[in-house]
Amino acid sequence: MEGTTVLHYEILELLGRGAMGVVYKARDVKLDTFRAIKFIPPGMSELPEAQDRLLREAQAQAKLFHPNIATLIELQITDRFTFIVMEYIDGPTLEDLIQNTELTTTERFNLILQVASAVAAAHSRGILHRDIKPRNVIVSSDGVAKVTDFGLAKALGETTISVTGSVQGTAHYMAPEIFRGERADEATDVWSLGILVYETLVGSPPFQGESFEAIGYQIINNEHPKLGADIHEELPGIEDFIEKCLRKYSDQRIPNGAAALSILEDVASDTGIRYSAQSAEALNYLRRVRSKTLTRLISRISLITISVFTVLLLATQSALFREAPIILPNMQNLMSISWNSTGQQLALIAELGENDLGIVNTALSSIPPSPVSLGPVGQLHEVSWSPTARLLAVSSITGLYLYNLVSSEVIRVLSEPVEDISWSSDGRWIVCLTEERGCSGLLKIGPISLEDVSQDNSIQSKPIIIKDLDGVLDVLTLYHPTFIRGDSSIAFVALHAAENFGLWEVFSDDGIIENIIEGNECPWLIDWDSLNSRLLYTKMEEPGLFEIPLNNEDRQVSSIIKSSRRWGTLAVFDYNESSNRGSSD
Repeated sequence: MEGTTVLHYEILELLGRGAMGVVYKARDVKLDTFRAIKFIPPGMSELPEAQDRLLREAQAQAKLFHPNIATLIELQITDRFTFIVMEYIDGPTLEDLIQNTELTTTERFNLILQVASAVAAAHSRGILHRDIKPRNVIVSSDGVAKVTDFGLAKALGETTISVTGSVQGTAHYMAPEIFRGERADEATDVWSLGILVYETLVGSPPFQGESFEAIGYQIINNEHPKLGADIHEELPGIEDFIEKCLRKYSDQRIPNGAAALSILEDVASDTGIRYSAQSAEALNYLRRVRSKTLTRLISRISLITISVFTVLLLATQSALFREAPIILPNMQNLMSISWNSTGQQLALIAELGENDLGIVNTALSSIPPSPVSLGPVGQLHEVSWSPTARLLAVSSITGLYLYNLVSSEVIRVLSEPVEDISWSSDGRWIVCLTEERGCSGLLKIGPISLEDVSQDNSIQSKPIIIKDLDGVLDVLTLYHPTFIRGDSSIAFVALHAAENFGLWEVFSDDGIIENIIEGNECPWLIDWDSLNSRLLYTKMEEPGLFEIPLNNEDRQVSSIIKSSRRWGTLAVFDYNESSNRGSSD
């Protein structure tokens, strides 16, 4: 099919072929961006069962909006073809990555955590994947693992539909109950996840055989080989996790994806591993082979057309940058935006119909926001996405709420409205301001975990006591608190009684404050660039973007971008240039 055009998709090259589908890379000529398109294989396109299966795949994937799950764009049915269109992910499969590259154990474990997060999200929405394996995970060029191929997926409680009348799945990853002809449930996916974890760490699946039947016999009757001592030493607890995933009967296993993810997070916590949807460790590896890291700066022009954003890409070692618009249709009165850690998704508060909170995939041009319902929490004011990409902090007139993107659960953290929400780099703490915005209104909330939001645990908040020894902050208003210096201190903008702005730093443990900038600089929006140990900020009176390094005594302010724009939002995160292939900007 290469070289042909189907509707407005130009077919470019074959990406993969399986028994139930053929996937091509294509270019959307309307939006000038790349897509992945899955067709029913030749010879099967007339079979009603094959069309039903593709429809079921599209329906399952359409219910899932998660940073570690490939995004479905649309389902198309023409006179000649039935196909689904998905985001194009430029990167190797997890299978290729673990077999052909020298990843560290920590890097492999970070990818495992991302896959587990995707499985937990699918189960929370009542979807079984039923074909979890490394070949169905693609690792994008910016280090994000994305689960694909929901061709065997089904809703919980549905009966299995088989095109051929035989058992479906890949033998090495199939649970014993499937070989026994029993019904699949969430624990069936957990078995496959356990096999994936083992293979990702070791390099090959634990059960081997020369035929389908031989592999099935091994799975039903034999125990899996143990991990090596080196892996056990680096990841204490992972052997126990695999053993609980690979128990022969589903009612004795870890019950579902959420429980599996929770255990893996405990392993990560015990070993000091941090991760997010954009795996820090996997990204470090990809940086070593690509070494084209940029800092991505996102700005929105204040008080202009609410559906158009300006994206600026700024090279870390130069003043070169480029801009691109992001079009957000079907929305009015935009009030707040927040980017996730990959820079590929945007949470926003605006008038979206029934719900005021929505999420946009910014790689997909002109796609309306997907609404998110928090329930009866009152009028929303502000949204902030956690660095782990799995929690949203949302402020409303009735308080501060945390929304779990994996389970769709919501808990209230504070019963009073807050403003200027900011997360620590590890996603465990929030700093914000009460409406009074005085010294006593600076709050630190946490520690926070996904388990807290899943189990409605109490999350503590306490004011940060500022020790203003010289009385310089007697009358002031605070704005834009931001964690800096590895989360050990908090920078904030202060408006003095004399109406001049200063940039201050408070060390959250002891409350001691230190002045960073004062005088005529008038800083306004601020954010921390951890890669270069510098504060980036805008000014009230002067357009552009400025920096001040905090890694030495010479705090020389310099201009990064000279621009006529005045910005309403500033966000900084790592961006890999090669990851932008096929996106709209």
